[in-house]
Amino acid sequence: MTVRSTLPAPDSGDPAPPAGAWRGPERRGPRRAASGARGAPRTTVDVTAVVVAHDGERWLPEVLAALGDSTVAPRRTIAVDTGSSDATATLLAGATGRCLDRVVVADRRLGYGAAVQAGLDVERDASGGPSAWIWLLHDDCAPAPDALARLLEQASASPSIALLGAKARDWDDPRVLVEVGLSTDRAGHRATGLERREQDQGQHDGVRDVLAVGTAGALVRRDVWDALGGLDKMLPVFRDDLDLGWRVNAAGHRVVVVPASVVRHARAATTGQRRLHAARGRAEGIDRRHALLVMLAHAPAAVFPLVVLRLAVATLVRVLGFLLTRRPVRAADELAADPSTATATATATATATGTATATAQPSSRTDCRWPGYCGAHPCCWRSGC
Repeated sequence: MTVRSTLPAPDSGDPAPPAGAWRGPERRGPRRAASGARGAPRTTVDVTAVVVAHDGERWLPEVLAALGDSTVAPRRTIAVDTGSSDATATLLAGATGRCLDRVVVADRRLGYGAAVQAGLDVERDASGGPSAWIWLLHDDCAPAPDALARLLEQASASPSIALLGAKARDWDDPRVLVEVGLSTDRAGHRATGLERREQDQGQHDGVRDVLAVGTAGALVRRDVWDALGGLDKMLPVFRDDLDLGWRVNAAGHRVVVVPASVVRHARAATTGQRRLHAARGRAEGIDRRHALLVMLAHAPAAVFPLVVLRLAVATLVRVLGFLLTRRPVRAADELAADPSTATATATATATATGTATATAQPSSRTDCRWPGYCGAHPCCWRSGC
């Protein structure tokens, strides 16, 4: 892994959203971090924001402007550029000294979790030591002005909360919900609890415990991040958020979604707007492979063979379904993610990280905080909630 830190530079027709919805900044450049959206001095909070960028020139101007508009200022804001070949480096350099404190240049093949850690490693040498919280951001994720403040307000309400996620709306149409917490079903499919293109009318606005939250706009306690080793480097893209939330819950902490904190997220990798370099293969195939890996890594030892068998049968059924509907590429992706090929990797991961089978499981169904997420939490494997 190649990491280089740059020194701070000198200061230098969408559909109308619903009433009260945040659309995002209209200008195309970053703003000074000395003031919030209305020009008033901002309170500095004990947070390190890490923005990972990879060929993100299309979204970065609005993301940087959104950071400048935040009603509270992170103690440090570090950008990590994973070998971008577009104008990303220029945009980040222009924002350094304004809404960014430092830019770290890393290898093009570095995954999201490793890139975040590269930024945090630079922070260790900074005066004042590490911040108490880490704010995870993507280069295609623009937070609302009060997004960070809302997360911190909820975090202060309960010391047991270690990971908080925002409500994600679509980048182009902020009326559409993308994610309000997430889970997985027994076949390893990502479950958001949302209908396709479901519009935000406040129907999911209650703060609640969830299995996991997306990393776009997530706030995580630094001591918990360090204790768990951050995001799993074996999951450079996709499902790293699910794995982190699972491990945070298993360690006895709470994971909550805070819908009052809002981000707009383009999901560039998922929607094919960005080419992936951190992992090989099509996005769908990578996602499915990592989904099975996470399911296997967190399966209790007592039912591990049954989980492998169930996932293998589900994979076969999906392959046949794709072939019958004349989608051979999707069938190939499914075969490439065959759970039998991921079993050894998952076992090694669980052993190395001390998660999954080594983690104490809840003793009964009543310990489960997510009765609507069948098969997601370890207690579901034992009690079938």
